[in-house]
Amino acid sequence: MPESVSGVYDPNKSGVPENTPKFPIGTLDELRAYGIDEQFVPCCARRNKAAGIEGCRFFESCRQSYKGQTLENGGGPRRHAWERILPKQRGGGITRHEGECFQIAKQSDNLEADGGVIRIIADEGKTYEFHGGHAVKTFVDAEGKTVKQVAKHGEEHLPNVKREDIKVTRTVAPFVRVGDNPDVANFVVAGEAIKEMLEERRAEAPARALGLPSGRAPIDRQKPRFGKGSRGNEGGGTE
Repeated sequence: MPESVSGVYDPNKSGVPENTPKFPIGTLDELRAYGIDEQFVPCCARRNKAAGIEGCRFFESCRQSYKGQTLENGGGPRRHAWERILPKQRGGGITRHEGECFQIAKQSDNLEADGGVIRIIADEGKTYEFHGGHAVKTFVDAEGKTVKQVAKHGEEHLPNVKREDIKVTRTVAPFVRVGDNPDVANFVVAGEAIKEMLEERRAEAPARALGLPSGRAPIDRQKPRFGKGSRGNEGGGTE
């Protein structure tokens, strides 16, 4: 899932609410379909501040064929497994990683400028071999053969489990699309809240410039900020 920083929106601070994500959560058409304001929430599109699209900060560095496409056409973000091959001046060697497309784009420019390479080895739902440290359980099966396998969660404390470097087969997890993202309602509300606040500030700008009172209504008379997707608040606020 794309990285999201939880927090409480402070209307006295300018900028994007802290509880909006840092990285793309879907395609531009996905955001619009769920009522998420593309001005504040990143998506797989070219940044265009004039048009009110936050987009992806790594769009220009991305060389995926699907970037900027609609969901129907397989647009990003997507997850992959990839190999990062370091140049000699950086120690050489090959490491394997799994993550989102924007992580690849973030790394690729600097790495390739030094002579390194990033190579995708598996897409979502496909398997790949990963060699690394794991909690490994060793036991004798019914046929008397010694078997080693990755320990399950909660088995790390068993006496026949120790950390070893082994090769395992992994499956690339699919990217969590907007419709399956549990934070969608929060993204909608946060976008609506900051949009209204910015509109209020623009309306009050002439009065502030002249040193006049802002004319803002008392806090209990202001318009409630509970948009679609909101669950209200625990204090019994407006639904």
